[in-house]
Amino acid sequence: MDTERRVTAHFQESGLLLDCRALALLSTFVGDSVEDLQRLTSLAEEGNESKISGHRAQELIDNLQKTVEIALVQIISASECPRITYDHLRRSFSALNSLPSCFAAADDKIGVYLDRLYLLQQRVRRNRMFSRPVLETASNPDASFCELTDIKSLLGSGHQTRYVLGCISQLREGQYSLEDVSGSVALDLQHAETTSGLFTENCIVLAEGQMQLNKTFRVRALGFPPLESRMDTEAAAKGLNFFGGIPPRGVAIEQAYDAEVAREAARIVVLSELWLDQAGTLESIDAILTGFESMEEVPPVFVLLGDFQSFSCARVNPDYRIIQENFKALSSVLGRHTRLKEESKFVLVPGPGDAGPGSILPQPPLPSSLTADLRARVPGIVLASNPCRLRYCTQDIIVFRQDLLQTMRRHCLLTPIGDSQSSDALFEHLSVTLLQQSHLCPLPLEKHPIYWQHDHALRLYPVPSAVILADSSTPAASFTFEGCVCFNPGSVKHGSFAAYAPASREVELCDVPDLST
Repeated sequence: MDTERRVTAHFQESGLLLDCRALALLSTFVGDSVEDLQRLTSLAEEGNESKISGHRAQELIDNLQKTVEIALVQIISASECPRITYDHLRRSFSALNSLPSCFAAADDKIGVYLDRLYLLQQRVRRNRMFSRPVLETASNPDASFCELTDIKSLLGSGHQTRYVLGCISQLREGQYSLEDVSGSVALDLQHAETTSGLFTENCIVLAEGQMQLNKTFRVRALGFPPLESRMDTEAAAKGLNFFGGIPPRGVAIEQAYDAEVAREAARIVVLSELWLDQAGTLESIDAILTGFESMEEVPPVFVLLGDFQSFSCARVNPDYRIIQENFKALSSVLGRHTRLKEESKFVLVPGPGDAGPGSILPQPPLPSSLTADLRARVPGIVLASNPCRLRYCTQDIIVFRQDLLQTMRRHCLLTPIGDSQSSDALFEHLSVTLLQQSHLCPLPLEKHPIYWQHDHALRLYPVPSAVILADSSTPAASFTFEGCVCFNPGSVKHGSFAAYAPASREVELCDVPDLST
């Protein structure tokens, strides 16, 4: 309704009226994009009509899509991510126009937890398993469903099996509870069977169990909220742009898809932990770039992830002149590859130990004072935040550099099922956890701080096409879950990097060329 009112008011200012069909089409197309609304109004003003019909509205949308040039590659930093919130009373999404601040009020800290809970709650309630059927009869087996129970209603449930959605918290030392907006209940997890994932404090879970006489909820089965398809999410959000940038729509989607298929050999190359102060790193980067420059089609994007030095700037007092010289040396290496410099983008994403205000998420881009020579010599350089978002044709890709698996394992409440020692299995558990939590860092704020008003920049909602989880503490790995490709490129200093093929949605885990031969 907010979008419809905004569209109606904007066209009325230009002396144009919209019928019901035109209003529905234009509101769905525009979403929260002010630029699209202004372009559509300008196109409509060129005609002589005073009232826009549904047919005319579709013509305006088609004409706008033909005139907008498709950007094959878009880089969206955390500060540019749209702030979309879910109103649990109106049961609708809306875009916030106010700019987020790093100096938020205390209410925003509470809002972080509430927004995460409401976001997953509305997703679960749309799932067929948890939604009450329209025709519920005893003779219809398909009408069965799992009814969610509020925590405040558990006390009167006796020993009946109940399904509860809530956030795991530790209200008392050593005693874990399950919380929702109605209350909290102590958990008994001794006999709980779990699904795949890393269950930590602050995770939002679905718990099946029974209430005990000692007012403890004995959990029989514990799992994460199920994912839903991207199409279902976009339908529920009525076209709102969660990802940021300029998404292709209508005819532009077909053009972007054709461009993606036509560039079948294109690769997005990801290099992580480039310690520029260590001998051999620049030579390894040069060897990798030389190999890709000789290809018929060069990669459209190189993602270079930190840390860019072997020490943490937050733990020592670094000499920033040396760091500046290291980036200058990197610019010399990139500058030697003329073809890549002209045809590719180089995206620099800081690591947790790089120069900046600290490891609080999201991290801002690398300081421009350290990368001046790099930006002057390589015009395709993009300084992005951590995390950041990369749109390539029709694919939405999340880039995140953090040693997250180690931290998640340290705060895990239950042993993961299966082989908990295998690095590949652990990476699968991590990927499943983040995607079903729809968040890159579902840990408590005291375990890993986040700027409260920027928490939306860490969301994985709707489910993206791919997630790059660069983690230096584990070897390279890849895993596909519900159509989303998750991969860890490993570390260049350990001899590995990754190349992602958008056309086939496959990940190639590569070895750094051996310079000794």
